[in-house]
Amino acid sequence: MQVLFLNRKLLYCVLFWPVALVLFTAVGCNSLDAAKEELLRALQKMSEVESYRHSHIAAVYGSDGIQLIHSEEEFASPDYWHSKVITDSGERESIKAGNASYIRVDGGDWQECTEEGPWSCELTTVDNGLDYLHYIELEEVQEKDLIIDGTECMYYRGRVDVDSWVKDFDEAPPSDEIDSELYEEYQVQISQYEMTVQLWIDRNNYINQLKLDIFFPYDDPETGERKWGSSISISKYSLFNENILIMEPILEKEGN
Repeated sequence: MQVLFLNRKLLYCVLFWPVALVLFTAVGCNSLDAAKEELLRALQKMSEVESYRHSHIAAVYGSDGIQLIHSEEEFASPDYWHSKVITDSGERESIKAGNASYIRVDGGDWQECTEEGPWSCELTTVDNGLDYLHYIELEEVQEKDLIIDGTECMYYRGRVDVDSWVKDFDEAPPSDEIDSELYEEYQVQISQYEMTVQLWIDRNNYINQLKLDIFFPYDDPETGERKWGSSISISKYSLFNENILIMEPILEKEGN
């Protein structure tokens, strides 16, 4: 999901499907409600986007201090994609090419991911959930003279109704690889979040940039005191529905 999953195994960071909106200028409550309806229809439409390029950078402050996360993804199809995630603790790169999957760590040699081999098939991927956008309470929708990477954009801002979002969560984890107990802990974490979203939508009705601010409680590992952490992230998108080529890596031969 595009929020943080802080647990023993995984750190899910905010990474997202492309979104489109019908251009709309709003001031009053009625206008904001109309803009929300357009957003919901656009989310359904844009879930069919077939390919894109995505970059993401986040700064997270919590029980482990400050963590920086940077990721790049090229998504050609569900079976062909390339992702690279860099954190303070290292770098992990993944390629999915048809029935084969590959990983490499910290710039080392590429290794094929197999169930029997030494390399686990638990790949580092970009999670494309945008479910929380269905629960935005818009506070500002207006046209501004904003240029994002040379593209003129509209500006949208709102807060996520976290309570409503969590109530609609599925009971089962989204993946067999995620333990049910950890998923329940994740749901409890999410219910305490405060989330503010800003969207920059280009004239072709695609999201060009997204900024997500999250505040979340955590217990100080030394004192046990309840404190507030934060995550600030920016995502950029491009190459919607364009041809993206994903190449299988060259593997080092045994004995070399």
